[in-house]
Amino acid sequence: MSSQHEIAPCPPLAGLILAGGAGRRVDGEDKAWLPWRGRSLFEHTLARLAPQVASLWVSANRDPARYQPWLDDGRVRAVIADDWPGTPGPLAGLASALPHLRADGADDSWVLVAPVDTPCLPVDIGVRLWRGLRSAGPEKRLAVARSGDQPQWLHMLVHLSLTDDLRDCLLAGEHRVHAWCRRQDAVLVDMTDDDAAFANLNHWQDFH
Repeated sequence: MSSQHEIAPCPPLAGLILAGGAGRRVDGEDKAWLPWRGRSLFEHTLARLAPQVASLWVSANRDPARYQPWLDDGRVRAVIADDWPGTPGPLAGLASALPHLRADGADDSWVLVAPVDTPCLPVDIGVRLWRGLRSAGPEKRLAVARSGDQPQWLHMLVHLSLTDDLRDCLLAGEHRVHAWCRRQDAVLVDMTDDDAAFANLNHWQDFH
């Protein structure tokens, strides 16, 4: 007989790479295409995320044609631009993308989200977020990775049923990712075993 404490296997996940930032700390460059260790940040993030998900989407606001090779070979389902022009930031990118994912599949789907500028993100982050989420209770619908004492707010597993609440949050004037995550009582899942996994490439010096 199954124990009530057993955790169900991780379901198939959709993946979303947030690549819509303005790149202010790198002189306005499109960070997705900045080179690091022989490949663009987008290619690094894709290689880490793609094996963990059943379908992959990209949130990007500049030059969608650059993603065409990955659209053509099916590794990327679609590139989605923000539809919140007056609301910059990753929360707007997430809010713009989730309705497209919901229209593409069932409302009970889960989305694994990662920013494009952490090219060493864990190759098992999806399963670990799922296990942490389910350990906290069946009603939980949002999990966020934590490294040490620092929540990694943009590395999350989110249920598509939160799509409307996210848009309501933006309409109410709240643009901060961490504020929305706390509003949802997000489960923080410890991933301190790999300190480099969430290293951000935010400034030019970080690339060296």
